[in-house]
Amino acid sequence: MNEFDIEEALNEIDGGLIKASAPGKKAPVKRILRIGAAAAAAAAVLFAALWGTGLIKKARNEAPNTEAEVNMTEKAERPRAVAVSTAVRPEVPNGTALAYTKYIVELRRTKYGRGAGLEGFYNKTLREFLSGNDENTAYSPFNVYLTLAMLAETTDGNTRGQILELLGVDSIEDLRERTAALTETNYRNGGADTIISAASLWMNELFDPSSYNKKTLKKLAECYAASSYSGVMGSPEYNALMRDWVNENTNGLLSDQADALTSDPSILLRIMTTLYFKAAWIEEKVHWSESVFHSPSGDQNVNFIHGQGTDYYEGEGYTMASKELEGGNKMWFILPNEGVSIDSLLESGEPVDLILSMNGGNGFGEGEYILNVNAPFFDSESKIDLIQGLMDLGVTDCFDGSVSDFSPLTPLENIYVGKADHGVRVKMNEKGVEAAALTVIDIVYGAAPIEKPIITFTADRAFIYLIVSEDNTPLFAGTLYSAE
Repeated sequence: MNEFDIEEALNEIDGGLIKASAPGKKAPVKRILRIGAAAAAAAAVLFAALWGTGLIKKARNEAPNTEAEVNMTEKAERPRAVAVSTAVRPEVPNGTALAYTKYIVELRRTKYGRGAGLEGFYNKTLREFLSGNDENTAYSPFNVYLTLAMLAETTDGNTRGQILELLGVDSIEDLRERTAALTETNYRNGGADTIISAASLWMNELFDPSSYNKKTLKKLAECYAASSYSGVMGSPEYNALMRDWVNENTNGLLSDQADALTSDPSILLRIMTTLYFKAAWIEEKVHWSESVFHSPSGDQNVNFIHGQGTDYYEGEGYTMASKELEGGNKMWFILPNEGVSIDSLLESGEPVDLILSMNGGNGFGEGEYILNVNAPFFDSESKIDLIQGLMDLGVTDCFDGSVSDFSPLTPLENIYVGKADHGVRVKMNEKGVEAAALTVIDIVYGAAPIEKPIITFTADRAFIYLIVSEDNTPLFAGTLYSAE
């Protein structure tokens, strides 16, 4: 098969499913949920076209591991970055926001759990990734959970078992059900609020086609709403397509982190997931004025919102209050008492447990008082290297090529996770809340040594925050030490 065969195969595929990007051109990216029969067939044709051609380097179960070897890849005229498969999200009922909310609740009830039983994962990871420093840090439990679920699909044996244990499930089948429940009930687009998660798989054309198990790639696409892409890792065209994908799926909120995205030829498969959230305060107008935020580094004069709250609770060593957003979402503020640290509250887990135990809108005596909430505007962005934290939580084998089991993904040996980065940005002001998350996991080839990286409620000092969806799934969480 020659390059003309590839072009013919691409022309035969529905243009709505496959988009090619020539050097310097942006390939449109579409969000997906399921791959239907037509999309699966189209993907199969394209895989056959790409993998059968002599234009792609035949690694024969060996990854190119030198720059010279990479440069030997034939540079014939061919797409450098290709969207292999996309699909569409299921339709949701039209109508009022109330009708849509009822639809979501009913959908949640018809599928067991809706994320129930995942409190352990949420609390353990919040404690691991938010404590231990006095700087603003943000984290998305929802986004990391879905990414680790996809990673579990590529592994087996003890490697998979460690991931499943952290995620709080007994089997990969149970995990698929839970992630489907989470993604389907936390998808809103075009209404009063926006919650959009997206996932993608990025394959490396420098590897021989036999390096991939196509059944596993298909399962990832079908079960985890993952679009699939094929290109040359390390090429400017492929890097640009990745950046475009991130920006499109986060509304440009993580543009700095997207701009920093690169890749290299040793990557066998890159898993990228995003989560985007936006909702206005349920009040028509929220007042604001300048006030003082007591940061550990000194007092700061910043703008504060002043508005009606929803829930209030006084616990041992803390108080917490919520403010309602459109779509049934809430912003929670957990304020330690004077002399009580944020880390101690994260360690106890009590405030988060209480929030997650609430059944939707059933709050702590809601309606029994008039609650005024004052909290600072902020725009907090952070990036976390997840590897050390995941290892501390018991997920170790996937980071060590000498013991990892990636047999569902590839017959290659010495495969391991070489990168697990998580970036989040959360913005809050008088209009509402906007937030985005990005997780990047690189599954790479090569034996690499493990290097462990070393009732008037006023939130006017360092606090923890949590953004939960209508079914109490924690979408974002963070700590705020500075409001400037």
